[in-house]
Amino acid sequence: MTFATSVIKLAKHKTLVQELYSIETLARVDTLCLDKTGTITDGTMNVEKFERITKPPVNIDNYSDDVIKKIISSMNNALKDRNQTAQALNDYFGNDLKYKVIEVVNFDSQNKYSLVSFKEGTFALGAPEMIYKAKYVKIKKQVESYAAQGKRVLLLAEVGKIKDDKISGEVIPVAIVIIDDKIRESAIQTIQKFNSSAVNVKVISGDNAMTVSEVAKRASVIDADKFISLEDVKDSELEQIALNYNVFGRVKPHQKKLLIEHLQNHGRKVCMIGDGVNDVLALKQADVSVSLASGTDASRNISHFVLLTDDFASLPKVVKEGRQIVSNMEKASVLYLVKTLYTIILTFILLFTTRIYPFEPVQMIIIETFIIGVPSFIIALEPNNRRFDGVFIKNVMKNVLPGALIIIANLLAVYWVSSAFNLLDEKEISTVGIIAATFAYWLVLVNVSHPLNIRKTVMILASAVISIFAFTFPGLREFFKLVEFTVPSFLLLLLLMETSYIVYSVYKKEMIKFWPVK
Repeated sequence: MTFATSVIKLAKHKTLVQELYSIETLARVDTLCLDKTGTITDGTMNVEKFERITKPPVNIDNYSDDVIKKIISSMNNALKDRNQTAQALNDYFGNDLKYKVIEVVNFDSQNKYSLVSFKEGTFALGAPEMIYKAKYVKIKKQVESYAAQGKRVLLLAEVGKIKDDKISGEVIPVAIVIIDDKIRESAIQTIQKFNSSAVNVKVISGDNAMTVSEVAKRASVIDADKFISLEDVKDSELEQIALNYNVFGRVKPHQKKLLIEHLQNHGRKVCMIGDGVNDVLALKQADVSVSLASGTDASRNISHFVLLTDDFASLPKVVKEGRQIVSNMEKASVLYLVKTLYTIILTFILLFTTRIYPFEPVQMIIIETFIIGVPSFIIALEPNNRRFDGVFIKNVMKNVLPGALIIIANLLAVYWVSSAFNLLDEKEISTVGIIAATFAYWLVLVNVSHPLNIRKTVMILASAVISIFAFTFPGLREFFKLVEFTVPSFLLLLLLMETSYIVYSVYKKEMIKFWPVK
């Protein structure tokens, strides 16, 4: 029911859940990996301007502004790309074919550039570092003056020829194209929410590392000024890099996957947001994968969640739902398993004695309804943003064992007093036993309900009042097959209740705090 409720709530926030139990995995997420373009930024790119290389290695006077526009316009026509960058280039330079096309190599996320060979020459357009390689230092200052402003910079260069779909021969840098990519209005607030929720945000992008860093800083990513470019980094060096940096530039598809894999090997639970084919490997590797509705079919089909508004502002709500489900289910499970465990153990013990099981089925109504049933429903649907740690069953049993053992100890104490001093008959044993068990169970409820709020405080008080009323009101007392207290039975009950409180407090390493309402 909690999973179904969460699916409905997330649908209201325009989030499609494609795998139900991935909501549970969200509770453990402590690292969020996302791309810059289309995630932190809104994807509505526009070309601000272009400028010729200020200190070219050879004379490029024949490349006038008009010629540069014609080359890029012809490349747009030949490449026929439909991504945001291509759209921005089309809007600014046009899409008219001015030269005769001989060969085309579309943009590749490994090479990070496109190639078009015309009768008049062969040209590359893409990442300056990847096109100009070792000689990039010659134009680095001009490129990074814009990258430091968070701009995306493309290099147009004339190359010798195309060989095996890559640049071959001499490279002559001609011009740089400066593209602005607007940060989403919701991105800053969203990342701040993740920061406050102890989720480590990492930006993994194919863009220039300095550009990514500047955008990440404006979006409030922690340690965004500490960045690294992975263009020449060996795969064997990625493990330590994955842990030490939050901003990565010039990342290739397989490197995205390796970064996530290394984080997982160090105990991180990773959520990956992506929208392109180059994100597929990383999305498959991540513990939780999230795709944008405008993403490719491949990225949407393999993702656990799809953000229908293309805005990751709804993701904190998705993570919160996962945390709420598992953390609250852990608490609710304690209430059910205490009864299961003490029943199994007590039954096993009684098999070796002449004693009969002390409780009538009707006597369990109070515990099953007002201390387990109704409270577990309320607890399961309570808001809870605590990140889940550890192993579920181990966490649950830490709280189940003391409650179950205290109830068993109380019942064995009642049996022992009855046998040793012959003070209680069978009906008094049942009366003292069920009330002592109810009080011990109520202590379990108090502790699993922390931290308390108004709703849970009312729930706890109501369960106590109903229990007292049911066990003391004359008409109901007969219904539950209880008898009036004698002095010995009443004193024994008080002793068991006090002992239960002290033992439970010692186990918790502090006296039980009842009403610190938050």
